[in-house]
Amino acid sequence: MKKQRDLYQKFDLEYKEFNEQYLQLQQLEKQKRQEYKALENSIKDKKIEVENVENYEKSLKNDIAKIVKEHTKKETPLLGNTFYKVEDRNIMFNKLVDKIKEPLNIQLNEITHLKRENQHLKNENYKIIQKDLQNQKLIQNLELKQIKDKQIIEKQTKKINKLQNQTLILISFFKSILKAKSNKKTMR
Repeated sequence: MKKQRDLYQKFDLEYKEFNEQYLQLQQLEKQKRQEYKALENSIKDKKIEVENVENYEKSLKNDIAKIVKEHTKKETPLLGNTFYKVEDRNIMFNKLVDKIKEPLNIQLNEITHLKRENQHLKNENYKIIQKDLQNQKLIQNLELKQIKDKQIIEKQTKKINKLQNQTLILISFFKSILKAKSNKKTMR
């Protein structure tokens, strides 16, 4: 594709088309490489999980075999086949159960921890919600106070305007009285 693109002049329409196709293919290649890497990492993770499970199973089998060996003994009767006799069935059973319950106990502890953490987060969330409600109430109260203050300001403004009008009327009245007195003096 690159060789074909180089055959054309840069201002040619076919060159532009090849160039666009080339850039699109580069993007597609980059995307496919990323997908491949993601799949490769996923496969590695799955292999590790499988190895962990296999190692756990081997460890569990070895531990169970060890417990069985500790609590059984080989008996060879005079007549018949050799067999293994369990010395104390309850102790062996309890040890086997404990061994099998280990991962469950770990998971249970994790779940318990997560439950505690979840409860803590719920409590924190509840506190935040309560604070938020208090803040909303305060905001509402402030808004109501602001509305009342505006009403008071409007009333006071109306009173001030009324007083200013009355003052202007009185001033004009006194001016007219003074004018009338000065006109009487000039007439005399």
